[in-house]
Amino acid sequence: MRVGQARKRDGNEREIVDALRKVGIRVWRLNAEGLPDLLTFQAAGLWLPIEVKRQSAKARRLAMTALLTPAQLETHAVTKFPIVETVAQALALFFRDAPGDVRTKT
Repeated sequence: MRVGQARKRDGNEREIVDALRKVGIRVWRLNAEGLPDLLTFQAAGLWLPIEVKRQSAKARRLAMTALLTPAQLETHAVTKFPIVETVAQALALFFRDAPGDVRTKT
C-alpha cells in the first residue's frame, strides 16, 4: 500500500462498528500498518483492539491468522488481538451472554 492510499475495509466492518456503538462501545478505525482494524473502549475501562475479517469460504478453510498481513501477524504474536467475522462475535467480546464463536486461536 502506498503512503496516503486508503486501505480497503472489510464489507462487514460497518455493521460491526454500528452494533458496538449501539450498545455503548466507543470505536475508532485504525489504519496503521500492523495494527488491527478497530480500537474499542468499554466504559468499564476495557480497551480492546479487534481485527475484522469478512466471512468467506477461504476464511472457513484457513486459520484466521492466515488472513492477516505479515505486519499484523507480528502484532498478533505479541497482543493476540481477537479476529471477528460477525456482529455476534464482536458483541461476545464484551458481553458473556452474547452468542458468537470468537476466533482468536491460530
